[in-house]
Amino acid sequence: MFRSRLNWIACLASSPGDKAMYSWMRAIVRDLRNQPDGWAFKEPVDREIYPEYYQLITHPTDLKTIASQIKDKVLKTREEFLEEVRRMFANCRTFNAPGSDYHTMADRMETFLKARLLQS
Repeated sequence: MFRSRLNWIACLASSPGDKAMYSWMRAIVRDLRNQPDGWAFKEPVDREIYPEYYQLITHPTDLKTIASQIKDKVLKTREEFLEEVRRMFANCRTFNAPGSDYHTMADRMETFLKARLLQS
């Protein structure tokens, strides 16, 4: 997606298990949660309200799940972390039509992420 537009060497330079890397991941999740559109990505999509989401989306994820993956050290590199965050936005855009509120929120959140990564 936006990989070609950033200096990924700087963003991804870390060793698996690096405390600074996990701190960086937690800070990114915190900053995403605190964005005006962050509320839409904080929790898993409700299966009872949107069962069709889970028929279409084969690898659902959200900020709560990502935070758990950081805590449990499931995500071992910055690249794995960023893939998971990008997947969250891609899932949202796959399920929601272009121009819809949620599709637009995913675009804005990804734009914020890009800017935030350039600060890292």
